[in-house]
Amino acid sequence: MIDNNIQFIGPAQPAQDGGLTCFALVNGERIKCHFTWEALLECGHLPQPATAEDLFDAGQTKLFDTAARKIRAGDIDDGMVWVAREDLGS
Repeated sequence: MIDNNIQFIGPAQPAQDGGLTCFALVNGERIKCHFTWEALLECGHLPQPATAEDLFDAGQTKLFDTAARKIRAGDIDDGMVWVAREDLGS
């Protein structure tokens, strides 16, 4: 799915694994984006304890950039993009 116009829409919602999910709108299609707790910790750079929402807010640019890269690469499984810690370094 190639599109330079990816719009992230919120709000981000808590996920069962401690991470967060939100949606991206791409070509009129909603893609669910899941950010794992470990990815939030990697990007948030906040002292612990911190909430998932605090970490998400602190690392939002890098998290969204990573999700957009995965969407453009077609790394979508059953309408969802997973962003894990290991995705953030590439």
